Amino acid sequence: MKFYPVVSITFGLIFFFIFSIIFGFMIGTSEIFGIVYFLLYLVAGFIANFLAKERKVRYGFYEGICIIIFINLNTILTGGYMGLNFNNLILGSIIGILLATIGAILAIKIDKNNKIQ
Repeated sequence: MKFYPVVSITFGLIFFFIFSIIFGFMIGTSEIFGIVYFLLYLVAGFIANFLAKERKVRYGFYEGICIIIFINLNTILTGGYMGLNFNNLILGSIIGILLATIGAILAIKIDKNNKIQ
């Protein structure tokens, strides 16, 4: 089933936030949660691109930007930014956007492989 890009990006956001809450409660704050968090970015970018009508890398990029905006707004509004360094915030944002974009690229590659077979 293929959706409009806004809907597929929304599905990716919903997936990311639901599973980050679930894994956050299950794992807590450990090194394993960091790895799971990176995988969630990849899968969210994959979902945003794979469910869209057209396969474009920009959907994963937009997914990463939306996730970063929501996470940073949540961090600022809850006062959780006190211990954060501005450089860490920027670096985390860039890594999140790149991971979601890589997930979108993976969706394109998988779709091309499925069309060949």
